[in-house]
Amino acid sequence: MIWFGSRFLVGSRLLAIGCGSFRTFERATELIPPSQTRAAFNSLAALLFGGILANLEENKTLAHLRDLLLPKLMSGEIRLDDAAKLAEEVT
Repeated sequence: MIWFGSRFLVGSRLLAIGCGSFRTFERATELIPPSQTRAAFNSLAALLFGGILANLEENKTLAHLRDLLLPKLMSGEIRLDDAAKLAEEVT
């Protein structure tokens, strides 16, 4: 929560707007962190987004394996030993 004059800001929502609110916004200043802080954040965010992208790719692979193997396992067309071999071939 950020103090904004006598008002509160939560996220991007102003909890209370009274008379003279435009003057309150005119007095507002931007808070720009130092370049080292921004660089540290960017490094951390890049790692997190990289992990997210890796998880998305793994989910696609797992969904493909599921769609390939489950119907064959359910119908008895292949056995569990055969499914493991097929999974190794796909990955």
